[in-house]
Amino acid sequence: MKSHSLKQRKRLAKWMVSAILLIVISVSTAPAQDDQLAITRANPEYKNVLTVSKIDRKVLSWYNGYSTRAKGYTDETWAEELRHIMAESAAAGIDGPFTPNAARILGQSRVDDMNKSFGMKFPYMAHAGNYSPQAKQAGAKFLFGMKYVSGEYGRVACWDPRYREFANAAIEKWLRENGKSPWLSCVLGMDEPLNYAGTSRTPGAVEIVNKALKEKYGVTIALTPIDSSKAYYEWPVEPAILNKPAHDVALLRVAMWRWLNEQLYMSAKREYDLVRRYAPGVEYHAYNRNAINIFDFISTDVRNSLDRLDQSCIYDVTDCYSADPYPTGNLQRDGRDRALYHVGFIAKFITDLAAGKPSKIIMQAFKFTGLYPTPGNLREWTSQAAKAGVTHLEWYGWPRVDNPDLYREMLRMSRLWKDMPALDIPKTADIAVLFSDDSRNAVNDAGMNSYYSLHVILGENLGAWYAFTGENHVRKGRQSLDAAKLIIAPELSYVSRDFAQKLTDRVKNGATLVLLDPDALNWDIETGSLASFRKELMGAPLGASCEASQLNPTAEGKARFKGIEYLLLTRVERGVVARTLKTPADARVLFTFGDGKPAVYSRKLGNGEVIVFGGQPFGSSLQALRPFGWDKLLAALCDELDIKRNLPVWRFLLPETGGEVAVYDILVKPGK
Repeated sequence: MKSHSLKQRKRLAKWMVSAILLIVISVSTAPAQDDQLAITRANPEYKNVLTVSKIDRKVLSWYNGYSTRAKGYTDETWAEELRHIMAESAAAGIDGPFTPNAARILGQSRVDDMNKSFGMKFPYMAHAGNYSPQAKQAGAKFLFGMKYVSGEYGRVACWDPRYREFANAAIEKWLRENGKSPWLSCVLGMDEPLNYAGTSRTPGAVEIVNKALKEKYGVTIALTPIDSSKAYYEWPVEPAILNKPAHDVALLRVAMWRWLNEQLYMSAKREYDLVRRYAPGVEYHAYNRNAINIFDFISTDVRNSLDRLDQSCIYDVTDCYSADPYPTGNLQRDGRDRALYHVGFIAKFITDLAAGKPSKIIMQAFKFTGLYPTPGNLREWTSQAAKAGVTHLEWYGWPRVDNPDLYREMLRMSRLWKDMPALDIPKTADIAVLFSDDSRNAVNDAGMNSYYSLHVILGENLGAWYAFTGENHVRKGRQSLDAAKLIIAPELSYVSRDFAQKLTDRVKNGATLVLLDPDALNWDIETGSLASFRKELMGAPLGASCEASQLNPTAEGKARFKGIEYLLLTRVERGVVARTLKTPADARVLFTFGDGKPAVYSRKLGNGEVIVFGGQPFGSSLQALRPFGWDKLLAALCDELDIKRNLPVWRFLLPETGGEVAVYDILVKPGK
């Protein structure tokens, strides 16, 4: 690599010093907007939540502004502007931008100098190359319509054998040449790979998929091919599922997402091995999870939540988990209830299920669904990510020109983040909120409203520390139920027999289990019916579907859960609203339906307790901000079990000042 002279290094240092000393007041060009995502926190905490422990925090950006050359720039003025942009990035502690494009646009010599002089590192985006044309020519099967991308049809999924062939060859070549470079920060795998789940229904691929699902999982419904020239929003509902038993459709969904995750594992494994061989010590981030537009390719439903990646499946082939929650999308599609704490919820979810590995949040710093975030939003969202335990921050968007106020706050948050020590986050959780990939997929829970609502009520509202605990993680020994005093199961219909046994054992050993799912412990795709576990834990079989809108406390319920007039039920997206309950002889009825029939009961099991709900509460996120008694119920359970509430970490908020980074004036104003 070509190295710079001493004179050039001095020049580089000179414009770095200028960036730090220069303060320029700019006027935002972003239109004024009501801040519908603002959160006012009572008694926020900052320093009291910080520890003295250092932590390896990273900050990346997707762009760093290197590709936003506007009209009016000469080659000389644009080169000067790039120096300003890179100086601001380095002062804020932001690595990047991504190679190989960074080296192509900035020049390899500048990449080398930024690393040698200021320690800036650059990540490698392994799938920056477009390998689809080669893969298609070689006979790729998993083709996506992608009609909305520049009129190009037929993008190829990363698990297609032909795609892997060309991608792996290019990735290996690049790593062989650059893997030991001092400026390489990490290797990034495929961004949002499950956006390509719909390729499973394209002609040529669907026969491969149907054969695998039938042979491995005994699925009886065969997927039908779709017109791959159409965009996903033009696809019809999978006709094969229409008028089919709900159980058969559930098994199809469980098997389909299991199969796709297996393909993702095999794809990531190849890249992980290449990184270990050619770039030892460098982190490999296998996949970024889509937390923006979640598309179910079977029912063609779109939601703002989180894709269907099984984090336990790729645990051995990634060094970090990532997701990109953009709350203005939730605000536009699902309303303020579901948007306010979206970043914190997604951050907590992927971090807990990272099971000790680092996690990364890609933060919104651009106009999405017609709205920019405000500087206050960035401060709040970054704080939500920090208290969830996230260590890596990444920015999508570079509002240096379009929204200077937002840009300055982005730089400030980056500087504070990079220098911030570890937060005083509890090492263990007394509360386990169970998550089952199979159960979510069986009922097509796109919005994840129950998990989001519990995050807000338990954490943001009550200040109690909990952990999302994965069925597959427990099965594989990466998480445990042993420390949980209170176990809450929002969805638990399709789970493994092994997990059902571990759950039963934990209750017998003293835990309180709250089953919010009327369909809990229904089926294991590997071994069949779980009726025996349902009988042991719940003491009753599956009841008949019924309608209900609220749960009314009995005299015993009022005495135990004081101040509750009723518990609201909202079940609007999928599945049953409620089921009748056939209460066992040892049950104590705590709530009833409107007709006076039992709706919630408790029973002892060994040294523990099981509380069975006949009504699913969180079909929407309405109760997240207006709990309608659910906060009182959960607070009472915490107090019964001596679980601490009002922990300061839940009030963590980064300060309004500090970490400021000076910015240069823009050399060529837009429109000049």
